[in-house]
Parts: sequence; C-alpha cells; structure tokens
Amino acid sequence: MTIRKSRAFPAGKKRAGRRGSLRRNRAAYLVFLGLMGLLYYWIRSAELGIMFFTLLILPVLSYIFTWFSRRGVRITQKAEGGTLQKGGRAGISVTLENTGRLPVPYLSFCFPEEAEGLAYPEAPGACSLPVRSRRELSFWAVPRYRGDYAAGISKAYVEDFLRIFRLSCPAPQQVDLLVYPVIHPLPGGMQLTALTDHTTPQPGAVEDYSSVADIVPYDPSQEFRKVHWKLTARLDELMVRRFDTEDVARTVLLLDMSANGEGEAAAAAADAMTEAAVSILSAWMKEEQAAALVYGVERPMVIQRSGREGFAGFHRLLAGLPNTTPYTAAQLLRFYLEGAHGGTAVAVLTGRVDDELLAAVSQALAAGVQVCIFYMQQADAHAGADELLRDLEQRGIPVRRFRADGVPEAAGGGTGL
Repeated sequence: MTIRKSRAFPAGKKRAGRRGSLRRNRAAYLVFLGLMGLLYYWIRSAELGIMFFTLLILPVLSYIFTWFSRRGVRITQKAEGGTLQKGGRAGISVTLENTGRLPVPYLSFCFPEEAEGLAYPEAPGACSLPVRSRRELSFWAVPRYRGDYAAGISKAYVEDFLRIFRLSCPAPQQVDLLVYPVIHPLPGGMQLTALTDHTTPQPGAVEDYSSVADIVPYDPSQEFRKVHWKLTARLDELMVRRFDTEDVARTVLLLDMSANGEGEAAAAAADAMTEAAVSILSAWMKEEQAAALVYGVERPMVIQRSGREGFAGFHRLLAGLPNTTPYTAAQLLRFYLEGAHGGTAVAVLTGRVDDELLAAVSQALAAGVQVCIFYMQQADAHAGADELLRDLEQRGIPVRRFRADGVPEAAGGGTGL
C-alpha cells in the first residue's frame, strides 16, 4: 500500500531569474527607442524616421510571431526508473519538438526551487528549435529528502527575438519520483532479540479461509470440517481443503510523526523518523518474520507484512508519507489496544514523550502488551522529556534513542542498555 502524491514539501515558488533578464531587456529597448526618438525629433531625416517607426512596430511583430510559434512546441519528459534512495540522483530526459511552421527563437524552462526538496545542478538553459526539429535534453534531479515528488520541468516559455516578451507553452507533464529513506544498521541492543525481556516473539499463523491453496487426500492430521464433500463423492475418497496461511505479527511498530513541526524543519525530522522506522522494520523482518506498522494520516491504520517482500512494501509506504501526521503516539497506542490485535510487543517510535503517552503505556502493560520506546531526539524537545524517559526506564520499560539525523545511538551512548 502506498500513499501517492504525498509530497515531501508543499508547492513552492518557481525560479524567477528569467524575469529579471526580461525586465533589463525591456528597459534597454525603451532607452534605445527614446534615444532614437530624440534624434529623429532634432534631425528629422527620412532614414531616422524609418528606423524609429520600425522600432515602434517591431515588438508587435515579434510578439505575434512568438504567439504563433509557441503553439507548435511539444515537451515530454521521463525519469530513469522513477525510484531511488535518498543520497542518489535521478536522470531525467526531455524531448523537445517543434511541430509548427515557424521557428522557436528561445525556449526556456522553470524548475521548482531547491527548497521543495529537489535540486537540479545541471539544469538546461534556453535553447532554440528550428522548424520541424526535435531535440533531446538530459539532466539530474538530486533529492535532499525522501518523499514522493513531481520532478522535472514545471513550466516552459517561448521568448521572442527581442527577448522582451515571454509566453508560456503547454505545461509539460512532470514525472513521478519516489525517494526512499536510507536504512541504517541497528546496534545489538535494538535488534528484535532485545526488544522486550530479551525474548524473541515468534510469529504465529492463521489460515485465510477466503483462499484455497490446494485439495489433498484426507489424513488423520487434517481437520474433518475441511472435507470437500462434492469432490469426495465424485472420487469416492475423502479429500480436504488446504488453505493459505498468514503470519500473525507479534511485533508492532507504532509510528508517531505528530511532533515534526512545519516547513523544512518538518522535512528533516520526517526524514530521520522514517529512516529510523525502516531500519527497525528491516532488522525485524529478516528470515521471513512478520511485523505490523501502526500510523495515522486521515485515520489510524494497522498494516501487517512478512518477509523481505513485505518489508519492501513498508519501505515504499514510508517514502510517501507526509511530513507530519495528526495522531500522537498515545492515540495510536490506544487505537491499537482497542482493536484487540494479535501483537504482544509494541515498539513506539516517537519524538514526543508526555504524560498522555505514559498513561497509554500503563494501559498497554495492564492489557499484557509489552512496550518499548524508540525515542527520536527533536531539536525543540521540551526539557521534561528526559525525565519522563528515565521514569519509563525505572518502571522496566526499555528505551532506545535515535539521534536527530535518524542514526541509532550505540549501546552505552545514553540508551540505558
């Protein structure tokens, strides 16, 4: 399951460097036109008159020519693969076509600002397109944060011969680019075997009665209620249905992203939070083990997966989550407990520790659910967080810490292990 179009950043402003050059060109043109007008006023020669009136009508002709030429511009773009891990770079190729009967004098492009999370270090500049021509461009998009982006050229403009007007072309379709969070190796104290009381919860199995895997001859180990009576009557031999099995996650990661703030600070905090989450899930889900993820965007959800294929689904999901989610760790923990799910060990990954969370943890312990706190250090964490964490540790609840950049602290580095 993925959440599409959950951008790492809201839409930002576009680069406006071309606007400044257009203003300078217009100012220079007006100055030149004014000087020519003064010369014609004082000298009154036929040659100066022709030059002056030509300068007056030339912008109109240039604008009309540009208006017609832009209608033939076609722009398509695609990304190589469409997915990458943060720290890499994505290649984007652009095809420019002029299908009209007029040349395109200057074609320029706009890209989202770097503050939106993508940088274009080798972005193409202005180019021209002769009649019935085709041109290929390529450049790199370098992500600063994980997320689901609309990458590539956001707008294209045709400038006239004088470069004093700029008309927009049909908007090119941007490409989807999904940037995955980085996976960090976990210290031994954060592995599954040390989650709670140094006991490894083993995944159970339940049968999915909506999916019949096979029909086999009956033997005493099979349940009699699974007999396929129609096939038994036809073959004159007892046949039983065998159903698919589904691993039940006994370990659950509860992801609280409600304390991430806004803007670029939220993107950095969400990056660290998702990297910590995928690192934990990656360590848990080796050797086909099952795990569940609890999070809330529009509403709280519990998603269960098993094995490396299931982890790949979690990895993709966490890449597209918004930077801030509305549900706190306490609300998610209570939601999970109310659902009577099968997990017996819950790890709470959060950057907010308060009295409400302590009350929810007490409720979980009373219900027989073991709890571990994975604390993500926040830049603006309140002073009482460390005191509350020490209180949890004194009550026998394991507390593991991540640095603000998403890297787990080793044992002995303030983890309390």
